[in-house]
Amino acid sequence: MKTPVLFCTLAAVAALTAPVAAQAASSLVGTSSLRVQQKVEYRATGLAPAGRYSLRIRRRVEHDGRTYRCAAYLSAPRLASGTERFLGSVPTGLLCVPASGDGAQWLPRTSKGTYEAVVCVVAARNLCDARYSVAGKTVRVR
Repeated sequence: MKTPVLFCTLAAVAALTAPVAAQAASSLVGTSSLRVQQKVEYRATGLAPAGRYSLRIRRRVEHDGRTYRCAAYLSAPRLASGTERFLGSVPTGLLCVPASGDGAQWLPRTSKGTYEAVVCVVAARNLCDARYSVAGKTVRVR
């Protein structure tokens, strides 16, 4: 009669560890140095679950005494999962929204500096949706 207990214990352990194994770490591979209007190619791995992922650059910017979350799409959102290639180009402008509270959007030109390149499913306020993988790396616009 010990076999059913052992079997149930193994089944419970497998059920608890399965979601962790399914959510492999995501990563992003591509150039670290960018120029405005440069064509780029990045490879994201570990995207889960399937969703409408896009490649973007983003950073926080201070403007007129407020903090903004600024982002620009390098590729259009598309259905992706697992390992995917994202092709696009660095746009000339950013879309910036207040990091907190209400306020007008701000549309500055893409300036030189450090950004984060990310592949993610976009949520409100230029954030990534936490229910999906986020693959990212630090890049420099020159």
